[in-house]
Amino acid sequence: MTAIVKKTGLQFGIALGTLLILLSAYIYFKDLSWFNNVVVGMLTLLVIVLFGTVAGIIVRKKLGGFITFREAFATYFLTIFIAHAMQCVFAVFVTSFMLTPETKVSMKQEMYAFNLNLMKQNLAPEADKEKMTKAWPAYDPFSVKEVITPSILYLLRDCLFGFLAALVIRNKRALI
Repeated sequence: MTAIVKKTGLQFGIALGTLLILLSAYIYFKDLSWFNNVVVGMLTLLVIVLFGTVAGIIVRKKLGGFITFREAFATYFLTIFIAHAMQCVFAVFVTSFMLTPETKVSMKQEMYAFNLNLMKQNLAPEADKEKMTKAWPAYDPFSVKEVITPSILYLLRDCLFGFLAALVIRNKRALI
């Protein structure tokens, strides 16, 4: 990984991480209705992909117009990894130390309603709905494990978009 890739990925990652933290802070402390909002989630995904892609394009420009798939993906990955790590640390801190018990209960109820509605829309079997309903009281979405696990899964999901972006950004025949 070249110094340009590292520097650009770090700069864009910190900028994106800051943006994600600001959005998360708004959601946690101002408007909990955005917590399970699909549109907000899709827009967040779009912003993440745009930041990673733009970082790759800027690295290509800094490298004189030539970039390999590996360099393009490394830039994208570094950008989103730093952003996800920053947002995850913030989420662990907020859910562990700053949210009131009432807010946690409210958020958990919204999550339950959202998940149940999703199961109904996807025509999930009644047995699955009952299983979720029985397991829900014991579920703690604010434990460190339950905060970190989705962040890792979102990082992996975003990497799929990174592969596509790197394929578009690269301009050498070699894929590696």
